[in-house]
Amino acid sequence: MKKISKKIMHYWFAFASILSFLAGWALLAHSPKPVQPVRTSTTNLAPIQSASPIQIFGDDDHRRRSSGSGLSPFVPNTQPSTGLPLMHTGGS
Repeated sequence: MKKISKKIMHYWFAFASILSFLAGWALLAHSPKPVQPVRTSTTNLAPIQSASPIQIFGDDDHRRRSSGSGLSPFVPNTQPSTGLPLMHTGGS
């Protein structure tokens, strides 16, 4: 009895899955299509004006005194190690 009900349940899931797939496909195929943008032959857009440069790192005098772009280079941590392991697990 248990074997028969298990087999019926497998067939029911397969049937429901196929039916759901086909129904979803049909709904998607008949859904409204997205509206395509309409292009016009004439454009009445004003030209874009350039913006003034942004000063991120302070005033111009500070930038002239510093070498390069004003960004500090990455310096790795060079502290002496104490000899202890970085990761310690309690495994065998």
